[in-house]
Amino acid sequence: MTMVEITLFGVLAVGRGDGATVAFQGRRGRDLLAYLALHRETAHTREQLAALFWGDLDDRKARHCLNTALWRLHQDLAAAGIPPSALLRADAETVGFNGAGAGRLDVAEFEARCAWAAGLPSGPGQDERRAALYAQAAALYRGELLVECYEDWCLLERERLGLLQLRALGWLLGHHAGRGEHEAALGYGRRILAADPLREEVHRAVIGVQLAAGQPAAALRQYRQCEEVVRRELGTEPLPETRALLPLLLGADRAPGGERAAGPMSAARTGPDLSAALASLREAADLAERMGAYLRDATALLERVIARDGQDAPAAIEPLLADRPPGKPALSRVLTLLADASQTLTPSHAPERARGSPRIPA
Repeated sequence: MTMVEITLFGVLAVGRGDGATVAFQGRRGRDLLAYLALHRETAHTREQLAALFWGDLDDRKARHCLNTALWRLHQDLAAAGIPPSALLRADAETVGFNGAGAGRLDVAEFEARCAWAAGLPSGPGQDERRAALYAQAAALYRGELLVECYEDWCLLERERLGLLQLRALGWLLGHHAGRGEHEAALGYGRRILAADPLREEVHRAVIGVQLAAGQPAAALRQYRQCEEVVRRELGTEPLPETRALLPLLLGADRAPGGERAAGPMSAARTGPDLSAALASLREAADLAERMGAYLRDATALLERVIARDGQDAPAAIEPLLADRPPGKPALSRVLTLLADASQTLTPSHAPERARGSPRIPA
């Protein structure tokens, strides 16, 4: 049986295990195969595919173009020694990707590892398993999805998969930093910033790792890079929590003895400041993690309040608090946390930050 490998990250490539690759005759056949591979769980009607790829034509012409593209795709696969049935399932009404065929799909393997890692329970040894899965996923992500395709359906999938990659890299950054594995943590941090240099929380994390590794000059350079990109892209200064690191970085960089001497940094000069900064970062990370669960609880409670037509909110809330599921926070706790968080987490330049990129999902 012919083994086929399909690469969708970066430039689309389809090849056999012996090195032979498919030379596509046209862009439509190539894009059609990529779309079917991305939506491999679905059998698509020919009408849907014709409307998606040739929506500017009338139905008859669009259907004819689809048939032509499928015929050329079959020819391209066969010319490379790949049976079309190994990748495609088609009948008179539908067309789909043959997920059971003899092939490897990088996107499918990437998504599977991300899902396995996210689904692991907490417990001894689970972090090592999760780290291995996320590292495998990160290695599969060789670049943005289908970099030569600019169709709307591709842009949406590119964004979704890119966020999955950033989530994996963010977890790996925190995992290796917590274990004192500085080079691994820095590698993952740099990959995040290469994809999205406006993530100030990642700049701060990288700075923290560099300080822990005894690299104060590198940490100062990282701060200046963050400062430069924020000024250039947003026309403003970094967030207050980022700027708060500058006095510490300037003091560390000027310590006698250079990089190696500055690494340990005497407790009398910088120990308390660095400890306070680290405690603040840990508190913010913990709050962000808990906020997700509390917001879901608050949403559920408020939806139930709204559903009780004719009753005012306080009277409706009391029975909801009384029969809340065990272990869930009370509404009063949720509301208190939200009120506190709204003051604690509001950035000093929210309008500019809204134009930036989303935070790494927890």
